[in-house]
Amino acid sequence: MFCVHCGAQQEDGAKFCTSCGKPLDTEAPQAAPQPQAAPQPQEGPVAVEAPPAPKQVNPLVAKLKALPKWVYAAVVGGIAVIVAAILIVVNITSTINLNDFVTIEVEGYDGYGTASISIDWEAMEAKYGDKVKFSKEAKDKLGALGGYLDDVSAFDGLKGSVYVSLDKDSGLSNGDELHYEWDIDDELFKYVSCKLKYTEGTYTVEGLKEAETFDPFADLTVSFEGISTNGRLRIEYAGGELTPYDFECDTENGLANGDTITIYLDEYQVERCLEDLGKIPSVTEKTYTVEGLSEYITDLSQIPQEYLDSLKKEAEDAIYAYTAKAYGSNFTLSELTYSGYVLNTVKSAKDFSGNFNDLALIFSGTVSGKDEELPSMVVYYPIRYTSILNTAGEMSYEDMEGIEGYSTLDTYRFSTDGYFNPLLCYSAMASRYGDNYTVTAGDGFESYSQAAPLTQLSQLSEDFRDMMNADALALIQREIADYDEKVTATEPVFVGQYLLTRKEAGSLAEGNYYVTVFKAEVSHSEGKFETTTVYFPVGYQGIYQIPEKGFTFISRDKLWGRSSFPDTYYSTKGYLDGTQMYADIVTANRDSYNYEVSQGLQEFGK
Repeated sequence: MFCVHCGAQQEDGAKFCTSCGKPLDTEAPQAAPQPQAAPQPQEGPVAVEAPPAPKQVNPLVAKLKALPKWVYAAVVGGIAVIVAAILIVVNITSTINLNDFVTIEVEGYDGYGTASISIDWEAMEAKYGDKVKFSKEAKDKLGALGGYLDDVSAFDGLKGSVYVSLDKDSGLSNGDELHYEWDIDDELFKYVSCKLKYTEGTYTVEGLKEAETFDPFADLTVSFEGISTNGRLRIEYAGGELTPYDFECDTENGLANGDTITIYLDEYQVERCLEDLGKIPSVTEKTYTVEGLSEYITDLSQIPQEYLDSLKKEAEDAIYAYTAKAYGSNFTLSELTYSGYVLNTVKSAKDFSGNFNDLALIFSGTVSGKDEELPSMVVYYPIRYTSILNTAGEMSYEDMEGIEGYSTLDTYRFSTDGYFNPLLCYSAMASRYGDNYTVTAGDGFESYSQAAPLTQLSQLSEDFRDMMNADALALIQREIADYDEKVTATEPVFVGQYLLTRKEAGSLAEGNYYVTVFKAEVSHSEGKFETTTVYFPVGYQGIYQIPEKGFTFISRDKLWGRSSFPDTYYSTKGYLDGTQMYADIVTANRDSYNYEVSQGLQEFGK
């Protein structure tokens, strides 16, 4: 007998269920198990070419879900687990070879075919269905459900436990080899003595049609617009198969001349063409080289000579116009000559805003004073052009900045736009933008990029030392010339030199400091003070050696010191005490500078 609560089989005469523990109603009639009618075998040949069958749900499970709630609760509590484990038993001596009932179908176009796989259950049931039976134990358990499974066959359980699948089912070409494998419900067959034979199999694709092709790029026009490094892609399509929006590109913006880009059609567009047009693109991608974008110049050689000459002419006109207005009739400019250039170009122009390049064309000329008090001097005039652009051979610039820089010669009360010193001119042009730009110089100004600071007195050439001594002597003589008429001085004579070199990097002018010292004997005709030795130190900032050009200095600093003659109101620039001169020039700067003193001045530092 069976428990009416959980369906478990019990010993005859038992009063309580050994499974759920509830009282047994021995008076309740037991539902006899209903035998399952076996399907009649079919005669004749088995058709194996059947359309693909969808994966089936085990009909026993579906049937269990249709039971009344009180029965279903009992099944879920225990019987369903048993039923799932003991569905069927195959009591046959022959073996079912599952591979014999596999059907694989392919369709579509070569390269884009699809495949499906199915099991011909109808043919298998016709041949083996009457030999698949429920086991006695399955009949006993299922019979407790009161005949609700009368319309479910044992073969249905087999169908719900066997599956087959392909390793690839799309994008197929003739000659491809497909592999299929089986998935058998192993848990189910722990309770089944079914004899099944199956192996993994292969299938060679054939019979796919050749699709008509077309060149999708034949009617595609590719162009580029904008400025190099920030250029943009533009495409137009004149064909009837596609639209411009069907094409993809790996890079559409931020383009520079010489870049390569790839335009392509994705797989969706290929499949759409096949579906809508019955033909496919013969190629799906093409590489293009970016060209034709306007381009900022990065080297002077990129400027056509004719255009460069026009810039130089424009610069000359600007310089002559300036000097005519600023110098008036007191000073004249002569021998204006092109002396070189300094070009700044931005290192990374992508997504940049500002001056992409800055070209300084530098001219030098001789300025003279009409009253002859101002000695002739050379002035360097840099004229700046920004963002010079080449657009299909047409040159242009954004701004002409005019003469850069401003210099003053206090001794002669003269000032001018530009620079007295070419190294200072180069430094100002080369350091204008900092580390974000690359600096190149040429036509004579490239040597200033290799300027080396003076670090030892022995490095000075004799010619340059004589030139600075002559300049210093002229300054000292002007000071003596301003003395009272009763005060006289002997011809100044050279005494020695100081060289201070900065310990840490500073500005161009602060790199070193050179002082040349002269002395003269000064006296008063009426004896207001005794004949006195006066030391005249003249300082120069920034002494540098320029390859192939020799030495230069950034600026003359001053005639150091101011001293009074004892017991008088007479005074002079310079020092009456050599020890004090040494203290002011050397000792007071030892925290920031290293120093070297020539032999004629060393005694003052002892």
